[in-house]
Amino acid sequence: MKTFWSWALSGISVTTLSSVLAWVWTRCKVRRQNQFDVKVLEALRNHEPSLLRAKDLATIIGSTPDEVSDSLERLYMKGRVQRSNGTFADPAPLWMRVVR
Repeated sequence: MKTFWSWALSGISVTTLSSVLAWVWTRCKVRRQNQFDVKVLEALRNHEPSLLRAKDLATIIGSTPDEVSDSLERLYMKGRVQRSNGTFADPAPLWMRVVR
């Protein structure tokens, strides 16, 4: 019986530990994303043309266009930026900060 209880308790502790680590990882990821979103909003606020593409923002910030696109999508879902359709020559969406 001693081995059964030690196995059961180690299983519970491993499960608990993995859940705590997953929660901490998620919290850190959300915090990093929020910090990056602030950088994107500042770049949109400080840049003179009001409409910018993700690749232009990536150049300004010094990041990859994929990270900037993900950030812009999160900000769009929160209502912090607006998306405008691109042109026929360049179909990438144009982004603009929502002034509150």
